[in-house]
Amino acid sequence: MKSNIVKFGIFACVLLFGFTAADKAFAEVEVGTEAELIAAVENAGEYGETIVVTGQIQLAQTLVIPENRHITLCSGVLIGADGYDVIEIATHGSLTIEGSEIKHAPGDKGRGVYIREGAFMEMTSGSIRNNSVDGDGAGIYSEGYISIIPYDTDKTVFIQNNTATGNGGGIYLARTA
Repeated sequence: MKSNIVKFGIFACVLLFGFTAADKAFAEVEVGTEAELIAAVENAGEYGETIVVTGQIQLAQTLVIPENRHITLCSGVLIGADGYDVIEIATHGSLTIEGSEIKHAPGDKGRGVYIREGAFMEMTSGSIRNNSVDGDGAGIYSEGYISIIPYDTDKTVFIQNNTATGNGGGIYLARTA
C-alpha cells in the first residue's frame, strides 16, 4: 500500500506541476580542453552542471564560476596559468570538487580557489596543491563559505604544498563571524 501512495504522489507532482525529479537533475558533460570547460561552465543549466574533466587541462586564465550557478567538478586535473587563480567562485555561485586536482606548475604563482563573499565551495575528495601566492591563502582564499568533508571512508581530501607569503598557505578564511 505504501508504494501505491508514493507512486500516486509522484504522479500528482507530474500532473500538477509538470515536472519530475529527473527534470531537476544535474546535467553531466565531459570536457578535455579549456574551451570545452569554459563553455560547459557558461552553459550550465539553472539546476547545475556536473563536469567530468578527462585528463589535464592547462588554463590560460582563471576559470570563473558565475553567480547563481552550481558546478560540480569530477576527476581530472586543472593547472592554473602563472599569475592567475585556478578557479574563482563569484558571489552566489557554488562549486563542488569531487576527485579533481587543482594546482599550478612548479614555480608558477596563483591561488588554487578564490571564494568570493556569499559564494560556497564543497570539497568531498580530490586535491588542491602546489599553489603559491604573494599574500594570503595560496590553496584556498575564502571570503565565503566552505565545507571540506570526504563523503566516503575511501575518499580523501588533500590540501598540501601551498605557499603564501602572508597567512594561510593551505586555507585562509578572510571572513569573520
